[in-house]
Amino acid sequence: MADLSRYARQLVLQEIGEEGQKTLLKRSAVVLGIGGLGGVCATLLARMGVGRLRVVDKDTVSLDNLHRQILYFEEHIGIPKPYAGKETLARANKDCVIEPVLADVIGANVAKLIEGFDIVIDGSDNFQMRFIANEACLKRAIPYVHAAVLGTYALQFTILPKEGACYRCLFDFIPHPDQEPSGATRGIFSPAVAFIASLQVSEAIKLLLGQKDAVRRTLFCADLWLNEFREIEVAKNEDCEVCAKGIFRFL
Repeated sequence: MADLSRYARQLVLQEIGEEGQKTLLKRSAVVLGIGGLGGVCATLLARMGVGRLRVVDKDTVSLDNLHRQILYFEEHIGIPKPYAGKETLARANKDCVIEPVLADVIGANVAKLIEGFDIVIDGSDNFQMRFIANEACLKRAIPYVHAAVLGTYALQFTILPKEGACYRCLFDFIPHPDQEPSGATRGIFSPAVAFIASLQVSEAIKLLLGQKDAVRRTLFCADLWLNEFREIEVAKNEDCEVCAKGIFRFL
């Protein structure tokens, strides 16, 4: 039985309360990619008392991760991220069941990775993985909470199956991997990662508590260096091959 005093500051929040906290302890989430975005998301979800977390990544911790990936420390360099992440998360909250999975997210395994979970959190850093996750979540009616960061710019969008636009409505193109912009060439501003990942978790918690009406339905964009913030209305593409036509090419 979890000691609810750990969550005292959440128990007094009218948006969560004791019943909401008990609900979170029964909920589950998959974090696909636990680098910068995924690490912040997993940390907050575990500390807030989400009962079961599956953390998925194929990479090992490297020195150049540490400026933005808060799950890891110098002693984790060379260790696979899911296992290093589990160690840190377990130290933060013993109530949370952490399931580390060392794997790349591909069409052939994504169904098994997300099956039975309440929500999927996007911690990826490439379009291919996002297209795969988007299709898998739509097919299984699981909410998909997306975010991305490049340079000082960040965006966040929540995909609710059968309600509004999906990820392919946002990005109706498939860039060649060699042409895809990346943090390796454009850089990543660490505060932008923490900022937008916190927004991901905020939206995820609302969904886990069954408060779908509180979820923002717009695309949120922010440039933390220029202090520019805006929301963009995104209409469902009636010709979208995924959510409109049910074509799942990435699966």
